[in-house]
Amino acid sequence: PWPKMVSGGPRVGMVYSDAWIDWNRRHGERRGELTEALKGMRAIDDRFKATGREGLPEAYLLRFSPEGNGRAVLANGNPDTADHTAVFVPGTTSHLGSVGGDVKRMTDLWRATAEFPGTGSVSTVTWLGYDAPQDIVKDSPFSHYANDGAPAF
Repeated sequence: PWPKMVSGGPRVGMVYSDAWIDWNRRHGERRGELTEALKGMRAIDDRFKATGREGLPEAYLLRFSPEGNGRAVLANGNPDTADHTAVFVPGTTSHLGSVGGDVKRMTDLWRATAEFPGTGSVSTVTWLGYDAPQDIVKDSPFSHYANDGAPAF
């Protein structure tokens, strides 16, 4: 039931069948969730591809799930063997689709630590391991988000 591309002279458009409209009405929200999950997966894959560039260490995917707001726990360097570990827990409005910016923050932090010789090995971890509050006004005042996520952390 996928839409078909049609061309009528200089104009190009999409023709939606009744089956597509019905499917989109029933599954449009899930399609949006999967689109966001794919965006997050691409950001994680980009970090893996960056290993070795500019001295970046190996990346370790410690947890992943597209369910809910998504889960991704990604480390720069091995957290099991590092002398020092920093963990960033994204907060309100974070979700798998926006994890690329969070991964970049922790990659930048790892790079900054590499500038200081003699500090030992470092691992920086992006921990998107819970469903963070999505609305700063109606969700963030409540502690249950943190309380529910604490055992996983």
